[in-house]
Amino acid sequence: MRQIHPTQLRYICPCETPKGPDVGVVKYLSSTCTITPYVDPDDVLNHLGVLPRGNDALFINGLFVARTSKDNVFRSIKAYKKKGEAFIFVSIYYSSDKRIHIQTIRGRYNRSLLICTNGSASVCSNTTVDDMHKAGTLEMIDATEHMQCFIATTYDSICKQHTHIEIHPLFMFGLSASMTPYANFNQSSRIVFQSAMSKQAIPLTLHIMTSMVLDSKILTYAQKPICTTTISNTIKEYNGVNIVIVILSYSEYNQEDSLLFNKSSIDRGLSSSIKYEVVEIIENKFMNETLVYILDGDILRDNDGIVLIDQQVKDGDTIAAKFIITEKKQSIEKIVLKSFVSGRVDKVTKHTSVEGNKIVRVRILLYKFPIVGDKFTSRHSQKGVIGAIMSQEDLLFTKDGIAPDLIINPHAIPSRMTMDHLLEMVMCKIYVLDSNNARDPILPSKPKSRESSCIDATTFNKAYGSFEGDTAKFSKQKMYCGTTGLPIEARVAIGICYYDVLRHQARDKAHSISKGVIQSLTKQPVEGQSRKGGLRFGKMEKDCLIAHGAASMLLEKLKNTSDLCEVWICHDCSTIYSGNPCINCNRRNTKEYRLPYSFKLQTQELSIANIKSTIERSDKHPC
Repeated sequence: MRQIHPTQLRYICPCETPKGPDVGVVKYLSSTCTITPYVDPDDVLNHLGVLPRGNDALFINGLFVARTSKDNVFRSIKAYKKKGEAFIFVSIYYSSDKRIHIQTIRGRYNRSLLICTNGSASVCSNTTVDDMHKAGTLEMIDATEHMQCFIATTYDSICKQHTHIEIHPLFMFGLSASMTPYANFNQSSRIVFQSAMSKQAIPLTLHIMTSMVLDSKILTYAQKPICTTTISNTIKEYNGVNIVIVILSYSEYNQEDSLLFNKSSIDRGLSSSIKYEVVEIIENKFMNETLVYILDGDILRDNDGIVLIDQQVKDGDTIAAKFIITEKKQSIEKIVLKSFVSGRVDKVTKHTSVEGNKIVRVRILLYKFPIVGDKFTSRHSQKGVIGAIMSQEDLLFTKDGIAPDLIINPHAIPSRMTMDHLLEMVMCKIYVLDSNNARDPILPSKPKSRESSCIDATTFNKAYGSFEGDTAKFSKQKMYCGTTGLPIEARVAIGICYYDVLRHQARDKAHSISKGVIQSLTKQPVEGQSRKGGLRFGKMEKDCLIAHGAASMLLEKLKNTSDLCEVWICHDCSTIYSGNPCINCNRRNTKEYRLPYSFKLQTQELSIANIKSTIERSDKHPC
């Protein structure tokens, strides 16, 4: 990925960036970085007052003010920043050419650092950030002032030369990257992927339930992760659940990134979600539109013809109807639900716009449970798709009767090298089985400890060595097959891991169409579910049909039901016949063939580049 400039370190997250061509171009702020507001430079001048003459030039926002001594200015500005509010965003630094620069303009990177005095920093508990600024223990530093500071990363490394110290080393990352526990065991690309995947997770946000946000999803029940970081404990927003996970090749539905889910866990509400779909109806007075009541099915409606709350609706049902009057005719336009699934009317709002048009919004609630094709991911970018949902009786279980909620393929670990995924499984299991193991050595709250996303070998061995027997052997246990009841010869890795539910759900993407609009250029169906288009038939789909020997179906999908056209081919020059006679050979020896229109279009585009295309035909097997 494109690296950030050294002057942007700890202001810009080094890991949080999108994949693809925008990698390193689209950037995100670190956890404590803010954008400075505007501060009036006249307030700074009034605070400085009359300055004694000196050899240093004073500049405020690039404008020369006076010649004075830097000691007086620095002492006065540091006292000025203790006033709090917007004054803390004023920065001052001294350049090598004896210039004092004071910046008060808006739009600068700024972050908080603890002030070190004589090799020590005072940290006050149960206090606010404003109080720490006024007490002189916390200071806002921008990127230019940052270059002249000697900053300590941890409390153990403080010396007398240090001017500042990090509040926490984890604050150098953005919010998404700092939510991953034990991220220091991962390769950097995994943290980049996880930062993007965490934005795709279904959240648990209560404000969506009271608003009319278009196409929103929320989790019905989210859990706090067992293994957390300092940032996740501060934000307290959770997008997943703690799952009992097994790493094993259990069936043919568990290959590659496929996941095996426990049906009983789903029935108990594991990873269930709610989707809100909002249908907006506008009664335009300028177009002579009027909401009318119509009889359509067994749905109850109000006087305006809008469906009532708690009514069950499905794809194709009429939500409302408008009576439209034009100069030529009068007609009734039905607003039909196009969600492809059934749901319940949850909320109806009516209001009038500034133009006097009545606006009605109908919110439909849909309960969703995990099905085959839904995507899940751990906090270590271990993304997978549900390949099968099996009964708990058919899954393996431990001697204590514990059955896993999820089974992943073992080949997902060595290829992606997500060692923190294994570490979270082990540590979560230790916390669950023995509550006496304190989290402080691994997830500390004391300032002198290491960052909560890291773990050292000494702490891990101390916690891990407290177990004996099956649990202490790399978190592997003896398990029994659910179908035969016999014990599995090899020990199976089992633990607990936090999994997020992604927005990519199979019910939202599933659609089919037999007739529809085609593109004028290629004569192929349009793309996209919103445009009532066809499904994309790519290389992987083609390879699957070839592997199964379904040649007739391959011909049907790529030609007969896509862009079939009839063309005439000249037998003498083997080109697509155009004109009478052929413009290439001036003859009339032609025959009709059925070809994809995209092939015909390709030959025409090649002819523009002065490339002649000839067709090798077979009379025994005509197209």
